[in-house]
Amino acid sequence: MPFKYCYYVHHHGSGHVMRAIEIAKSFHDQQITFMGSDLLKYARHLPDNVNCVHLPYDTPSTQDTEYISTTPSFLHYAPLRVSGLINRNALIVDFFRRNPNTLLVVDVSVEICLLARLCGIPTVVIRQSGQRTDVAHRIAYEAAELIIAPFPELLDSESDNPAMHKTYYAGGFSRYTNVTTKNTFGQDVAIFIGQGGTNIDDFLIRHIRQQLDPFTHLHIIGATSDLLPLEKTTYYDKVHDPSDILATCDVVICNAGHNTIMELADLRKHIICLPAERPFNEQLQKAQYLEQVGCAITVLEKNVYRTDWNECVAKARTLDTTQLAALTNKDAVNNIKRALDHTYNHLLTTASSQNPYE
Repeated sequence: MPFKYCYYVHHHGSGHVMRAIEIAKSFHDQQITFMGSDLLKYARHLPDNVNCVHLPYDTPSTQDTEYISTTPSFLHYAPLRVSGLINRNALIVDFFRRNPNTLLVVDVSVEICLLARLCGIPTVVIRQSGQRTDVAHRIAYEAAELIIAPFPELLDSESDNPAMHKTYYAGGFSRYTNVTTKNTFGQDVAIFIGQGGTNIDDFLIRHIRQQLDPFTHLHIIGATSDLLPLEKTTYYDKVHDPSDILATCDVVICNAGHNTIMELADLRKHIICLPAERPFNEQLQKAQYLEQVGCAITVLEKNVYRTDWNECVAKARTLDTTQLAALTNKDAVNNIKRALDHTYNHLLTTASSQNPYE
């Protein structure tokens, strides 16, 4: 059976695959293919309608002793003499050969977008935050039939997005968007550490704990190294669903990862952002937009040890959490599905159902 929709899932962090899962659920009446290098880790979370193409990693293996890490300006990652890169591209092209009338959603990779376009496969690119004005992004955005932003337009600008004119702002969403969650709105504070890399370490946690009011309980959600116990502090390590823990916390300190922000927006938390360093200033730009519209307070990495955290938490509590409603949209996933269906019908429904390569 040919697959109408294919979704390339980037393997850095968990945000890309969790977004893909939510979108796949909206295609409950048909099969959709996921392509990625780290999908097995999420196997128990995948909907029944998802078929997987497991790709080898594109990084040099121990056998690739003569690889050359050079990349031309119109790409982001294209080393020479890496066997995994050749093999994964062969699997992708073979899928296109067997499914020539598929629409590829790319989240995210300039190289995969261009590979598909060179094979005559139309692409829809998921827009990430940040200053995507470099040559590679401009080429990929031009090659794409449509760009979908899983966030509102107020978190973007023409200075960051050169293809704003062809970007569809579907609105943000998270696993809590259409779920009623229990908030007790206590005076606890949480430090929420995502899985995509962080600038929040044990030293900073101890520093924040020392500055907070001694009656404030601190909850640490996410992977950290072992620490000697701290007063009024609870460690949870990685938690699949942190909403019960967050229910007693009115303030959450976190990085500015996309899924983290959207989840906290849906949970209506007072947010303190510590944007981590990312390519294209992805988290920094998002945090600055959030602060501009009154949805969060931003503390830059260079200032984390210069900040009065008691005062920062008090300031965060003055934020109007009703502003967070502008970040997510209960219809966002359905908006994305409709946009994909429209693009597919426009480009591919008139195409012959016969596979020209058979």
